[in-house]
Amino acid sequence: MAIKRLQSQPVFNKPIGIVQPSNAGVRAGQTIEQLGTNMMQNFFEKEVNVQKQKGADVARNFRTRDPSGKIEYRSLPEGLSKVAQREAQPIIDKKYSAALLRDMTNEAKRLRADHDKDPDGFDKAFSAYVNKTAELTDPRYKALATDMGAEIAGENTAAIYADKVDADDAQDYKNMYDAII
Repeated sequence: MAIKRLQSQPVFNKPIGIVQPSNAGVRAGQTIEQLGTNMMQNFFEKEVNVQKQKGADVARNFRTRDPSGKIEYRSLPEGLSKVAQREAQPIIDKKYSAALLRDMTNEAKRLRADHDKDPDGFDKAFSAYVNKTAELTDPRYKALATDMGAEIAGENTAAIYADKVDADDAQDYKNMYDAII
């Protein structure tokens, strides 16, 4: 095979037709922009998850009672991000709700034992307790305390009234039986 020498053609100014400009630079720029956006979004989502976990940890360690066992209303610790606060607050609200329910149920049991077969006395005493509790609670939980107290009062008053009716029926039966004999 014969080796040919490179033959160059002289460059002349002549029309070369329609030339499309390259958009490779634009595409490369858009790709880099998209990459940066994706990285920032991923870093943001990762930090949101970290803050959510921090809020859950704060809520898990949050105590609603003081050392003597009484409900102590406190606010969230300072310095929490809005994401952490938003994550922690519903959990803390559930803790306060459970604590209020436990206290009101225990007080209802105690008052029910004191006012056996006296639904009006129970209702009066428990209503005073609910009003005092609602007055002493944090404003955020005041409506919860009154609603919860009304529900517990209704349940216990109805049960005491039913017990009273049953006891009256039993006494009437005994009196009727004694009158016949």
